[in-house]
Amino acid sequence: VKAELEEYFQANSGGDVSDQTVWLAHKAVARGLFIRRSSYLKKSRQKTQLECQKLLAVATTQNKLNPSPALAKQVQTLTNQLTELNAAKTAYFLQRLRATSYHHSGKATKYLANRLK
Repeated sequence: VKAELEEYFQANSGGDVSDQTVWLAHKAVARGLFIRRSSYLKKSRQKTQLECQKLLAVATTQNKLNPSPALAKQVQTLTNQLTELNAAKTAYFLQRLRATSYHHSGKATKYLANRLK
């Protein structure tokens, strides 16, 4: 992010655009960079979870057809990975809920009205 912002300032400073305009516009550029990064991370997490689910389905069917300790261990490992991914997702949602509740703590009626919509 730092390198991309430096590149933005180098490309846009010293021209017909005032420094104040460049400074104000950098907020939008930074926001776009953060959105792009979070989108990449979200897609990566979803891809990992989908691959894990597919591998678990294959390993489970193979273990049902030909049970073996190696396949049982693989099923257990994949199940643990999925559990960890879901726990991380739940922890994130809990953190967001706490932040939202803290933000609306003094304005309970507005918070409840938004929840009822």
